Amino acid sequence: MGGAVGGQVILVAASPLLTRLYSPHDFGVLAIYVSILSIFVVVASLSYELAIPLPEEDEQAANLLVLSVGIVIAMSGLTWLLAFYFHENVAAALEADSVSQFYWLLPIGVLLGGGYKAVNLWAVREKDFSEIAKTKINQSLFIVFVQLVFFKFGAGVLIAGHAIGQGVGALRLGGIAKKQIQGSKINFNIIKSVALRYKKFPLIDTWTKLINVTGKQLPPILLAYLLSPVVAGFYALAHRVTANPVGIVTNSVSNVFFSFGAESNRNNNLKELVESTHKKLFMVAALFSVLAFIFSPVLFSLIFGKEWGEAGDYARWMSIWIAMQISTGPLTVVFALVERQGVGLAMQVQLLFIRVVALYVGSAIGDGLTAVKIYCVSSAASYFVMAISIFYVSGSNVIRLIKNYIKVAAFAFLIFSPSAVLLFFYDNNFLAAILAALGSSYYLWILRRSFR
Repeated sequence: MGGAVGGQVILVAASPLLTRLYSPHDFGVLAIYVSILSIFVVVASLSYELAIPLPEEDEQAANLLVLSVGIVIAMSGLTWLLAFYFHENVAAALEADSVSQFYWLLPIGVLLGGGYKAVNLWAVREKDFSEIAKTKINQSLFIVFVQLVFFKFGAGVLIAGHAIGQGVGALRLGGIAKKQIQGSKINFNIIKSVALRYKKFPLIDTWTKLINVTGKQLPPILLAYLLSPVVAGFYALAHRVTANPVGIVTNSVSNVFFSFGAESNRNNNLKELVESTHKKLFMVAALFSVLAFIFSPVLFSLIFGKEWGEAGDYARWMSIWIAMQISTGPLTVVFALVERQGVGLAMQVQLLFIRVVALYVGSAIGDGLTAVKIYCVSSAASYFVMAISIFYVSGSNVIRLIKNYIKVAAFAFLIFSPSAVLLFFYDNNFLAAILAALGSSYYLWILRRSFR
């Protein structure tokens, strides 16, 4: 998590410079590219990389790694064909011609992004979390370097920087994994055997992940299609500063939880790990989300410029579903651990359906902010349903989950309500910030005691 946070601090720290070098339209083009890329990357290895930490024997895991990388290479070739023939149609539908100019970066991004996911899961199996952390830092450094130095080339540099960052992580972890599997026996028969043994991952988990990432990446695409690329750009900045760091951190927690969760499941004490992890994550989430809801509009205008003030309003409402994502997202691997992928798939289907409906309804009855409000509240409700299902399949106490939500949310509300009153009703930013700092100190003290 430290490496993930460090990498995101670099990206967020560079954002005030980037917003003065690039326009909301440029950020919108980047958001569209990243959204399309993320959808392709999630199916790049047909989810076989998720099985890498599971086998007890390293030889089977090594063959799963080779299988995953081989599928990624094939998928990147397929992506090139699709991008070559359809890039102009996509750009025209979204009214973003710049997307069409950089279609050739999409298959490269699939190759590097899919490869990184595979070797990252190998590192998770080896519990080599320090190396994973280093790649997060290096990725962010290279992304920021390219985007700042070559800004005169416009939106294409934002896209190229993202692709280069993925390559840095894939090459580093790939080199380490290559050395570690050299002593393993790798052949077609073993690859075929593990492919059949873990066939549920491509047959079920691939669809689950595809639906999940589609729901997350749809907003920039649909906002550009239903409203404009500028609205997508506001959403992209808000997502970059709030949801992106949270997503990276929750992925880091998910990796560690997956590693130890597999062991806990074999020892029949998974439910205790689920309950403990969820409680701690929601306590962290409540602090972040309440502060973001109160101060996001003020901070965005101050840090990024008045041109980006609307993005702060988007970030405020994102904080609602981000709280649920922080506490629930890392635990979705439970469905794979207990081999109840069907339930996980159903949860992702309901999440995707609600998000799509929310964006269409919000865009039809109002502007971009209205669409984001409805989207965020609906997403939070869907994550609540997902949390209940995770507790159910792991044998955990669902009543305890609900009580924890109520208890932590009420505690955070009581601590930070004075700051909200001063800011919303008296427009006293300074005193509101002082009270929020004091409240955060007390909250962190309570949080530390709870963790001990």
